[in-house]
Amino acid sequence: MGLANSIRQRVEISRPTSVEPVDAADCMIVEQAASTSPAGLAGIKQGDLLLRVGNQPASQVDLAMRHAGGAHVTYLFRTASGEHRQLTTSLYPIGVNLADTNETIMRRFDSGAADYDELDTLWERGQWALLEKAARKQLRPGLLLRLILWSKGRSVNDSPASLMLGAAFCEQGKWQPGLKYVREFCQKYENHWTTQYHAIARYYLAIDAEQQGDSAQALELLQDAFEYSSFDRIADKIGQLTGTRPQEETMWQGRQFPIGYRLPDVHTGDTVSLADRLATLKQDQLLVVCSLANYRANGPYDDFIRTCSQWLTSLNRYIAEVHVLTMSPQPDDFSRNWLGAEEAARAAGLPIKVLAEEGEVTSALEPTVSPYILLLTRDGGIIQEGEPDNVELWQMLARLDERNAEGA
Repeated sequence: MGLANSIRQRVEISRPTSVEPVDAADCMIVEQAASTSPAGLAGIKQGDLLLRVGNQPASQVDLAMRHAGGAHVTYLFRTASGEHRQLTTSLYPIGVNLADTNETIMRRFDSGAADYDELDTLWERGQWALLEKAARKQLRPGLLLRLILWSKGRSVNDSPASLMLGAAFCEQGKWQPGLKYVREFCQKYENHWTTQYHAIARYYLAIDAEQQGDSAQALELLQDAFEYSSFDRIADKIGQLTGTRPQEETMWQGRQFPIGYRLPDVHTGDTVSLADRLATLKQDQLLVVCSLANYRANGPYDDFIRTCSQWLTSLNRYIAEVHVLTMSPQPDDFSRNWLGAEEAARAAGLPIKVLAEEGEVTSALEPTVSPYILLLTRDGGIIQEGEPDNVELWQMLARLDERNAEGA
């Protein structure tokens, strides 16, 4: 039938002419949209706003919960040109990556409810005036927090907000005061914080080195920054200096799954063969392999199985089965905290099989994270390495559809 025709059969689209006003702080912004997807069929593009889901403001809705059990859900969008599009479907995800609007983020900073990740978002969007305002708010903590910091011998500036204030200054032409904040963060505080801030700091040190005429030092700092976190802004700058924009490396995507397996199901004792399961797939179906290595479960695994359960409910035409491979089939006290999604999936009868292995698959895959996700076509080819986001999932299905059409 083809992917696009299959989507059309499960999507209703209308163009309402009368819509009540919605505060931008209650909306979500479309950061990316897949052209072959329910949203793409409705003409939704980057920069459009999701206003409502059902009768609720978009920013207040858990979309996965709304689609539980394959329910039909109605989305109301406003395009960049001001036109309204209404989309109703049981398919989920619908093919968009959504994010909070700038207005939503600043509302959180105004109320004291924002966290450092939202500074990252403003930085990635290049919203320099808003970033300066938000960082200043973060650097003015209440009395209680000041007392806690003082009791621990820590400065108010021991915060990503000081780095982000420096970044905002640099981007708005106040280079010297901005660089002072950046250097102070690097020298005193960065080891207290996660690596994306190491990357951002080195980005500005690299620009300073370039301005001083030391392009070799600038490139070295940028490459270090990209290893810490592969922000587009850093990749673009490396491309500007070298003529080649770096890409995140994958180990297995585009290759064959490296090993066959016949493994016992932890719950039933039945033997599950990868070759036999792949042989049952249709041309447009995929099998998911999730390697946990020595873990039985962890937080990211619980989140991923919740996502898989949604795929297996609303996209079961395309996602046929999930194999979870673990070298630790018996859960310990830590693992038991993260088995909720798996237990719910089993209770719902979804085809998620937890398989015990002794390390042969892990040795062949050499996973770098847990869970380590691969999506396989029926010939054992790996079409996706890593968990796809809502746009990547539909792009992957479109690639498979195109490949099947070429081979027909």
